[in-house]
Amino acid sequence: MDGKQIVMAVVDEKSLISSLDRSGYREVGIKVLPIADFKELEGIILSRQVDVVLLNDDYQELKMSQAVPRLRGLQKELLLVATTVSLSEKREKELEKFNLDLVIEQPIPKAYFIEQIKRLLSQKTRSDLRIQRNLGDVTFEIEGKSRKLPIADLSKTGMLIQSTDEFVLDMEIKLKFTLPGEAKALKCLGKTVRNVQASKLQPDRTTGVGVQFLQFEGQGERQLQEFLERENLTDIQLKYYL
Repeated sequence: MDGKQIVMAVVDEKSLISSLDRSGYREVGIKVLPIADFKELEGIILSRQVDVVLLNDDYQELKMSQAVPRLRGLQKELLLVATTVSLSEKREKELEKFNLDLVIEQPIPKAYFIEQIKRLLSQKTRSDLRIQRNLGDVTFEIEGKSRKLPIADLSKTGMLIQSTDEFVLDMEIKLKFTLPGEAKALKCLGKTVRNVQASKLQPDRTTGVGVQFLQFEGQGERQLQEFLERENLTDIQLKYYL
């Protein structure tokens, strides 16, 4: 999709449309089409190219079980994304039946949302796989026991530690990890802020716990910042976890 404007139709009563900064999306190559109802959406899809349809699952007049099959029939390659402010386990299982491309629980940073849309469109037009960089492991002590787990995401503000365990939140832990290609280990105090669960509807997620960095020892913070700049790693994905 590089170099091509992405057309995104947004089906909502008005609340979501007003929160979408249309000018901001235009700056990154996404044209937002606010749609009031399904009939209008059908007409738009039949009359012009639409890449993404954003469906508000909280909009009572929109029946997902009816809308999704009809949209698939109109345009096979259409990217269908549902949004909701509260994704319960029961509703998540129900939405899995509808063959949606992505479900997003609001609010999330706009930059992360745009990244996911572009990633999914890229997967639909190319068969390439996203390569995940190996960020090594982190060692920490919890409840008197030392643990060593993989680092799934890393930024200047925190990390996502890969784990299937449920962690107590707002708990301070001492972290020790070595950046790829470097000899000196970084030590810092962190705080658990969010447990993250992967699902069929959100396959890009890594199950684990988001940890916010509180204080580094020595020059650790500068060492991390220099590594991130050198490797061109951004905070977009991690902001979703912290």
